[in-house]
Amino acid sequence: MACGSDILRIFLQRDHPVEPEKCLNASEVFCMAPWSHIHVLPSGKIYACCMSAHAKKNAIGDLHKGDTLEGAWNSRKMRKLRRQMLMCRESGLCERCYIAEKNDQGSLRKSVNFLMAHHFDWVHRTSCDGFMDVFKVPYLDIRFSNLCNFRCRICSPYLSSGWYRDARKLWLIRRSMPKVLNVADGNPAFLSKIFELLEDVECIQFGGGEPLIMEEHYQILERLMKLRKYDVRLSYNTNCSVIQHKQYNLLEMWNGFNDVFIMASLDGSHGRGDYMRKGQHWEVTEENIRRIRRECPRVRFRLSPTISLFNAFHLIDFYKELYEKGTIHINEFATNILLEPSMYNIRNFPEPLKARLTCQYNEFIATYLTDHNASEETKNHFRAVIQYMNEESLHRLFIFKAVTRILDKLRNESFPEVFPELGELLK
Repeated sequence: MACGSDILRIFLQRDHPVEPEKCLNASEVFCMAPWSHIHVLPSGKIYACCMSAHAKKNAIGDLHKGDTLEGAWNSRKMRKLRRQMLMCRESGLCERCYIAEKNDQGSLRKSVNFLMAHHFDWVHRTSCDGFMDVFKVPYLDIRFSNLCNFRCRICSPYLSSGWYRDARKLWLIRRSMPKVLNVADGNPAFLSKIFELLEDVECIQFGGGEPLIMEEHYQILERLMKLRKYDVRLSYNTNCSVIQHKQYNLLEMWNGFNDVFIMASLDGSHGRGDYMRKGQHWEVTEENIRRIRRECPRVRFRLSPTISLFNAFHLIDFYKELYEKGTIHINEFATNILLEPSMYNIRNFPEPLKARLTCQYNEFIATYLTDHNASEETKNHFRAVIQYMNEESLHRLFIFKAVTRILDKLRNESFPEVFPELGELLK
């Protein structure tokens, strides 16, 4: 009698054979993440990937409640996700990748399929209930804490310790909540477990908080160097505010690795950027980027702004400024369209502003980007913004107005002064 992966294969063979080409390239649903990847937030909640972490209900485990990474690897939700992937069924956990692909953007799903394609044989080892008999995670994304030196408008105290004081004043958090959330919750064995997984790791995503001020980040780099695993792909979501931390010379450490990729979380320059990402000092950030490019020529760099009500109209000027200064190359750019908090979503723009922004982006694509030989991928990131914005309308401006006025007063700032072109949003 056939059992295990044989049953699954026989069942799927009727309509959806488990073939690498069909799954990895032709399928609009299949993703290698449930076989190769794991993501943990500072809250201790474990997810199949960072794109599914927008809702607590999507968690596949919780370290703070006694769950383990091994247990989450074969939890009920993870096993169900694997079965859905193999049967080409959409999952609610994956809606953010579906939205990105619908808007002609790159997605984590496509990225993981590319990076982890050589592990497709693990798919064939999946039992009929989605169970995986091996616990190896070649692609790690562990957000060790919410430690951060910024308090960005679009962020929260759960991902930024810098937000703590404002959050307390605004009664956004429980009084018992600590300023710094730690994924290990005081358990020293957790980092040892991560060190064990480094034996098989191929890609590591560092995020936060701000990863470049986290001690665990440097301990992992040192461990990789001790293991002589210089071929591990290191990816970062960073605000680029720090390149020297305590005794660690980060640029020197990066030069020892073969593949370092920085996705710079920068939403604007000068006063606009400093307002959106409170704690940023643009001159310092810009000089850090220059040093990275000068002293680490092999490090790949990409401007990765989060597009919100704040910077949608400033994005073109910001991009042109960095390109014309030589800070980025023409195609070192990718947008991250903000979905939540919904009050900052660009779908809240009134129709006249949507029409104006659409005209600006279309003209910019047709003239400037075309004249400078930008790739279609780069153009698509701008097209995706207007496509997403115009698909639907949200009506959260009343919340945007209230929160912006409160934070402006609390931080002694003025939205109308920094963004005079958007002053009407507060009327």
